Amino acid sequence: MIFLKERMKQYIYQDSTVAFVTAAVQTCLLIEKINEHEREEWQEQMLRLLPVLYLRARLLEETETMMEDEPQRFVTEEDYNFTLAGIRNLLGSDDAYLDIFVDRGVYTDEIRTAYISEGLADIYQELKDMAAAFQTGDGPVMNDAVVLCREAFDTHWGSKLLSVTRALHEISDASYNWSPNGAAHRTSEPVFPDHSPGTLMSVPKDGTPVSHHQRTSHRSRRDGTSESHRRQFFSYRNTAASWEKGPTC
Repeated sequence: MIFLKERMKQYIYQDSTVAFVTAAVQTCLLIEKINEHEREEWQEQMLRLLPVLYLRARLLEETETMMEDEPQRFVTEEDYNFTLAGIRNLLGSDDAYLDIFVDRGVYTDEIRTAYISEGLADIYQELKDMAAAFQTGDGPVMNDAVVLCREAFDTHWGSKLLSVTRALHEISDASYNWSPNGAAHRTSEPVFPDHSPGTLMSVPKDGTPVSHHQRTSHRSRRDGTSESHRRQFFSYRNTAASWEKGPTC
């Protein structure tokens, strides 16, 4: 038992784990504070942060869970929908992009309409649950939260991160010229593919993308926002200080 506790403590406080949690917290904050940024600035910051998050997740060492039950989930359906709506409202018609459907690791010829907002909301859900559990200071909870988040990275949100990064890159590259100081200047309207046989995407005249498939996320999607989510329900201000106190085993 002493050996397991020492191994757990070593895992949750080693550099690779702290670096991953830090990148996750930064991603959550950028998504939560979306209304405080102009679209171009937000896109650029997200494009710089997502590759770092992917790298930090890949560098996590493998270990095992310590508890029989999974850690508590903190992100509610209301929180998820608020996050999704905020991103969708910011990006407008640029939210939709074409992606290749992958079935159990096998690529198919099926092209589907995907949404940046859905991908980021799914990623946010995983990261927020992990970061909130990590803040409890409970060693086994912290350990298992990181382990399960890493497993989820392997199964779904890692690939979503890559797809979303590509989609953000395309709309930024096609529509903006970036100066060395990070300022953006729109040069043209974004170009969307025409709806034609064989594709599953249509963009009506009002610019609102129409989805022709159901969500695969276990969270149901609905329109609308929640005032309760506007109050950031977890404070990251003392995260580093709480880590230094050590886990409660």
